[in-house]
Order: sequence, then C-alpha cells, then structure tokens
Amino acid sequence: MQTESIGGRRYFVTFIDDFSRCCAVYFLRHKSEVLDKFKEFEAVTTNECGQRIGTLRTDNGGEYLSAEFEAYLKSKGIRHQLTVPGTPEQNGVAERMNRTIVEAARSMIAHAGLPNTYWAEAVATAAYVRNRTASNAIEEHITPYERWYGRKPNISHLRVFGCTAYAYVHSTERRKLDEKAEKLRFVGYSKKSKGYRLLNEETRQLVTRRDVIFNETDFNIHRNESETKTIESKETVDDGCVQTLNQVDQPRHSERQRQPPVRFGYEEYADAMTETVEHQVHHVAYNVRQISEPRTIEEAVTGEYAKEWKEAADSEYKSLMENETWDLVELPSDKTAIGCKWVFKVKHKSDGTVERFKGRLVAKGYAQKFGFDYLETFCPVVRFSSVRALIAFAVQNDMLIHQMDVITAFLNEDLDEDIYMQQPDGYVQCGSEHLVCKLKKSLYGLKQAPQCWNLAFKKHMESIGFRQTTADPCVYVRFGDAIAIVAVYVNDLILITKTPTEMEELKSMVAMRFKMKDMGRLHYCLGVSIECDEQQKCV
Repeated sequence: MQTESIGGRRYFVTFIDDFSRCCAVYFLRHKSEVLDKFKEFEAVTTNECGQRIGTLRTDNGGEYLSAEFEAYLKSKGIRHQLTVPGTPEQNGVAERMNRTIVEAARSMIAHAGLPNTYWAEAVATAAYVRNRTASNAIEEHITPYERWYGRKPNISHLRVFGCTAYAYVHSTERRKLDEKAEKLRFVGYSKKSKGYRLLNEETRQLVTRRDVIFNETDFNIHRNESETKTIESKETVDDGCVQTLNQVDQPRHSERQRQPPVRFGYEEYADAMTETVEHQVHHVAYNVRQISEPRTIEEAVTGEYAKEWKEAADSEYKSLMENETWDLVELPSDKTAIGCKWVFKVKHKSDGTVERFKGRLVAKGYAQKFGFDYLETFCPVVRFSSVRALIAFAVQNDMLIHQMDVITAFLNEDLDEDIYMQQPDGYVQCGSEHLVCKLKKSLYGLKQAPQCWNLAFKKHMESIGFRQTTADPCVYVRFGDAIAIVAVYVNDLILITKTPTEMEELKSMVAMRFKMKDMGRLHYCLGVSIECDEQQKCV
C-alpha cells in the first residue's frame, strides 16, 4: 500500500511497506490488531512530517476491509482505494518496492549463511538501509530519510548483515576472569535505542548492545563435515590417462621453540606469576586448587570447606551487628520487604595462593523502586591512569606508598529512606521469625549504598584537611608542611606521604572514622602486582 499525501510518494513506500509487513505478521495471529497498528502508524506519520495521509491503497485482504477499519478511515478523511483482484500492477510502486526489499533480504540471508527463519530481521534491515540510500525516484536525488526528516542520515554505523560481532559484557554481568566480550551475529538495528540487534546462535536469543566490535569479513559459516575432512584418495580418467588425487597435505608446523617475552628482568604473563624451584619454572596460577564458591548458606555449611565458610559468614554477621545495621520490627502494611542473599568469595594473594574465605550479606537491591526507596546511585572510583600517575609521582619524589582496606565500607553511613529487608538465611532470630530488618545502614546491594559510602568518605576527608582534585574526584590531596595524597577505589585506599611519621599520622586520622585494615606497602592493586626497587627508584 502507499499514500499520496505529499509529493514524492515513491519514497514513502519504504515506510508504509514496513507497516504493511507488520500487518501481515499480526494478521496471522490477531486480525483485530491491524487497525491498532495503522492508528499507531498514522499518528507517527502525522507527527513526523506534519501532514495528513490523503489516500490509502491496498489489496482486497480481509484485514483492510473490516467495518472498524473502514470507519476509522472515514473519521480521518482518508480515501481507501482497492486494487482489482488479481491485478497487483494497479499498486505497482508498492509492489515493486516489496520485490526490491525481499530480493535484498534474500541476498543478505544467503551471504550471511543464516537460515530463512531470520527473514524478518533481514527485511527490516533491508528497509533500514534502503531509507538511507539515494533514490532516483526523488527529484533531488537524495535519500528517503533526508526527504522525510529534512536532514542527511548518519551512515557511519552501518555494518554488513550477518557478520560476526563481539559485544562487550559489562563488569556487573561477569566474573573477574570471564571473557569481556560475547561472540554474536549482527542482524539489524534497534528502532527504540541507539544500539545493534545481535543474535546468540546458541540460545537463539536477540539482544541489543551498544559497545560492539565487528568483523565484517567473518560470517561464521559452518562448512559440512565432508568438506573439512581430509579428501580421500581417488582416481580420475582424463584423456585416457589415469590421474591420482592424493590426500590434501597437512600444513607444516614450525618446530621452533617459542619462549615468552622477557621484559624488565622478569617473564611477563597476563594471568600467572612464576617462581623458580629447583631450576624448574612453575606457574603458581595453575597449581592453585580450584575451590568451588557456594551459592547459598546451605551449600556453604555442608560443603568441603564448611568450617572456613561458616567462619566467614559469622564474621560478616558479627560486623553487621557491631555496626547496628538494622532493627527487627514488624513490617508495615504499606511496605514490602526486599530479600537478601549470601555471596561467598575466595580471596587470592598476588601469587595466586588463597588469602582468605570471605562471606558477604547482600540486599537484593533490584527489588527497590526509584523515587520511593532511592534517588541517586552514582559513585565514582579512581581511574587506573590516575593510580599509575600517582605511583610514578611518588617514586620520582622518593615518597612512601601504602594501602589500606576499609572493613565493611558500605556500613559507615546511615540511610535516609525506610527500607525493610527479610532476615538473612541461617541467622533468623528464634521467636522473631515474623519480624523483618529495618535497615539503618547502607547495606551492600542497595542501589544507594555506593553513593552513601562515597559521601561519607568525602565528608571525613574534607574534615581532616583534604580536598578532591579536579582531574579525578577520587584522588584527595592535602597541602601544608608536606603533601599527602589518598586515592580511593570503593573500599581500597592508596596513601602517599613523604615520611613514615606522616604515614602513621595519616592512617590514624583515617581510622578515626572508619574501621581499617592496614595492608602495609602497596603490593597488589586493581589486579596488578606491584614491586618497588628503592635503590633503582622504580616499580
């Protein structure tokens, strides 16, 4: 179908065709929804171009001939023209565009090696690209997009349909050693957000992502097993001569022994440190026994390391009680208690050995409602480039670099909102099972907990004479007789002073407000092992 509301009607076909395709899909399931879809399309068209639809031309499909559909067209003053049965040429412009888009979609599917079940994605992408391609049907020889919106389209984001795409996996969705990218297939552009539609071929799910790297020469086409196997020997006859086709030669592999690069006097590995024992190099990371981290308190107290995990949970619960994190109260009738869960982690040293077992009680903050349970959530962390600059500055000026850890950092600030939480599993008070926890402190997992901690730390640092730098709000500096610097990454602190006396004074000032753990000289920070050579003045 097409419209004749304003000039250059051929370029409207693409937009109307998109609606026509949607109608065809919905007609197979819900015939009554066709009218709703047309109302939605008519509203968008009127709003975007500022003019009304004058004529609607369709075939004699039942979805366009219902009494409700005809009544709506009459109420809007839209003429409804029907083609004679069996004569699609009477709506030739629209029919020709249908053919153009379908042929483009067919070629895209074949080129990408995707099954025909993804025809809808291919058709939508073909229409999307067609709208951003110059058209001879328009006198100015411009794109339909420019004619419709009055501005040139941005085509820098266009990619080859079906190519391999590596989508960034956010840090909140992966663990420390998980891959940072997920291999997917590009199948189109999102209409509701500035992102790409990507296909996970294993789960057959479509996702929308923004941070994507494309390999537009790789289409992940799986060859048949017969093509990948070694070609068997066979004989062929050519002009009376017998020719033998031998097996395909396997590629020759180099016998040269590869050695890891040696830079700055040590062997550089991304994820494993080495040590020499009896003239043999052992990779510590490979020798560490993999310890399974329990997902529930029940698994923790019944597993192989039940004693260690129980001690970790008891220590966490003790800290919560010492900080008066909550009060047990009756749940108000107009309130809902959010859940909580135990999170267990194995902490490792820089050499890969186990440092300690850690348990953390986390509130299920995803159940909180914006505007009722929280407002702001943003909390900055120090940039890694800032850490590098600070270390370089300290080494050049012969300064001390120490680190401290804030114990239960998020429990250092009171909550302004009334938030109720269920009692933690394994620590439900006998006789008070019907009560819930009214949170007084910003427990881990709450939406506002990071910001509450950041504000509490900032307030204390300013009270002892420090101020934030303009380059990085997580770097605090105090000037006076001697300079002192503190960098904060969540609950990890890096402290820089000139003398040991100043360092002890700084540590005591920070510990006046927060419960701290002194880690001594900086040796492991943000996943990086740090060693300092005082004679050479380098790290």
